[in-house]
Amino acid sequence: MTARPTVLTALTGSAAVLALTLGACGGGEDGPTVSTTADVDADTGAEDDGGDDGGDDTQASDGGTGQVVVAGTTYSFTPTTCVFSPGDAQEFSINGPGEAEDGTPVFVDAVGPNQLVVYVGTAEAFGEADTIYEVNPMLGGGGPTEPMAGLEAGDGSVSATPGFYRVDESRTEFEDVGQGELEVSCG
Repeated sequence: MTARPTVLTALTGSAAVLALTLGACGGGEDGPTVSTTADVDADTGAEDDGGDDGGDDTQASDGGTGQVVVAGTTYSFTPTTCVFSPGDAQEFSINGPGEAEDGTPVFVDAVGPNQLVVYVGTAEAFGEADTIYEVNPMLGGGGPTEPMAGLEAGDGSVSATPGFYRVDESRTEFEDVGQGELEVSCG
């Protein structure tokens, strides 16, 4: 399979989340603070003392657990990127490799609040996939900013019950495969 046009959409969405994240870091005289699950100052590496440094906190971490259920198959993955916007937990970027119940490799890429892609047959970001499942509100006739069904996000976790489509590599043909599930808890 070759590169797909929605890769640009996903990358643009990821860039938007990153821009929101970086732009929102603000920071005091010591620069921006990024809170990870260990609450460590990104500039100094020192543990956060809990005091107000004048900056906004951005929730970012690596690791955790994730699971997507689509078309009757469960795909488990480990998020290698897990970033939430400080102003809106429904603006997130979560992705990582994993595998299906039968050991088939997958890569999951979620850009909140409305895009989720499961690449079956590869454990690499935007790799050559055997099958691609996608959540995209425009495929179902919705608006481009309509959030995933049942979306709940906050405190480093995301859950949703979106409708999935099996799409071809060029994103010109798609088949409704029904409602699925997304559950992620960042480490």
